[in-house]
Amino acid sequence: MAKNYKNQKLLYHLTAMENLPSILKNGLQSRAALSGAGFADVADHSILESRKSKGLEEHVPFHFFSRTPFDYAVMHKHPATPFVVLAVHRELAKANNWKIVPSHPLCGAAPDIMDYDAGFNAINWDLMHSEEHSYATDQDYKQTCMAECLSPVTVDAAKFHSIYVKTDADRATVQAYLKAAGLTLHVNVAPWMFAR
Repeated sequence: MAKNYKNQKLLYHLTAMENLPSILKNGLQSRAALSGAGFADVADHSILESRKSKGLEEHVPFHFFSRTPFDYAVMHKHPATPFVVLAVHRELAKANNWKIVPSHPLCGAAPDIMDYDAGFNAINWDLMHSEEHSYATDQDYKQTCMAECLSPVTVDAAKFHSIYVKTDADRATVQAYLKAAGLTLHVNVAPWMFAR
């Protein structure tokens, strides 16, 4: 089946499962809001410094599909860590004019942080949909696949569309977290969204 990320309905954020109880309680926060807080940090710190220098640590990043180059890198660096993918509806982002960086925000001198509609239209969707490129051999393709949608505010867990997990056991764990938080969200077992 051909890729068609442009016309999908959701945005995705990968995090370690152990962060989920705090996220369900406090919302999905920006890196700046988490400074000094106890959380499972799986990000590359050299990249974090670059993001901070460009003001991106004040936003909550989402991607337009799962298993981006970022997701692969994080999951392969932490193979024993259970992960979840949090999904929000793109309509939420559009209605609140979240920002979009149409290519990886660290691939140039300064990221183009654009309003939602302009940023969405600036993404090279044809390249992102291509079946002829790979992350390993094509840097333009890799950078395009890491386009980001950025929330300027904490995203309340009640606004999540759903949560994706790798296994049935992970689903049971997440459902227990949701019950403890008094929240009802659909939990999807989707192993294809995670590194094998």
